[in-house]
Amino acid sequence: MSKLERGRRADAKRKANPARAWYKLKAWCGPAGRRMTQLRAEPTCRFHRLELGAIVPATTVDHVIPHRGDEDLFWRGELQSLCGPCHDRHKQREELEGFSRGVGEDGFPTDPRHPFRSA
Repeated sequence: MSKLERGRRADAKRKANPARAWYKLKAWCGPAGRRMTQLRAEPTCRFHRLELGAIVPATTVDHVIPHRGDEDLFWRGELQSLCGPCHDRHKQREELEGFSRGVGEDGFPTDPRHPFRSA
């Protein structure tokens, strides 16, 4: 199965998830909701800031640990602010592959889950 097909299947699975309705609740998306509270606390993209040293406005609030329909994790889990491209590309790839592709100044992968680290 190609990477593109895996991505399409994952998207279809996410869209069929009843937990998606939580993102429309006032407690999440309202002016005093969890999303806006997170964006006010961390207004810049965490990936850009930590991995690239760049300041880019955040537009998306991401669950650090994917909640996968777990209501407690959705409402109480750790959040991070990301820009749209980082969330839609880097974070989604990380979830599909199981590791981050980020590298440190030495050129080696920073994620201990990266296959290079198990060699």
